[in-house]
Amino acid sequence: DYQIHCRPAHGFHHVLSMTGNISEFTRVMKRQRISGNVDTPEGGLDAMLQAAVCQRAVGWRSEAKRLLLLMTDQPSHLALDSRLAGIVTPHDGRCHVENNIYTGSTRMDHPSLGQLSDKLLENYIYPIFAVEKKQYQWYEELVNLLPGSFLGKLGVFQAPNLIDLVVDAYKVKSVTHGSSEKHLSLSFSKNRGM
Repeated sequence: DYQIHCRPAHGFHHVLSMTGNISEFTRVMKRQRISGNVDTPEGGLDAMLQAAVCQRAVGWRSEAKRLLLLMTDQPSHLALDSRLAGIVTPHDGRCHVENNIYTGSTRMDHPSLGQLSDKLLENYIYPIFAVEKKQYQWYEELVNLLPGSFLGKLGVFQAPNLIDLVVDAYKVKSVTHGSSEKHLSLSFSKNRGM
């Protein structure tokens, strides 16, 4: 319904490692395009797992507070969804990013919530979900299964409260884990074609 030139469907593209350079982050962000696909759910949980376990690609620092922001207007695929595409191999929970592209989309199922939760906790990463209000209930149920998660609503094509959401999450983690420098990383996901 929209006249938008979309990227091809993909599982996960890592486009910028952690950086304190806001100008570079902004430049890279402005170059990004959404991707199109056949079904509605997205690969956000796949992307989160890869961001958690691909330490070298993302550039997580050991002393940093790790907040992982997922902005979306759709639910995410869950484990067992890939069976519709004939993919029956469970996700192994490892990093599968080569040349900044996730290579597991056509070989492994989506991660389970338990697997994602374990990897986030293991790597001291606290997820922030910024979701469009129509999907809020779906993510409200999801965050109950992911310890340390934050949830906030977004308007369609706008994010007026996004900064407040991230700042609030950062403040809570600062109180519980001390302070650290702010660095940004940028990755994009969309689900695989099914």
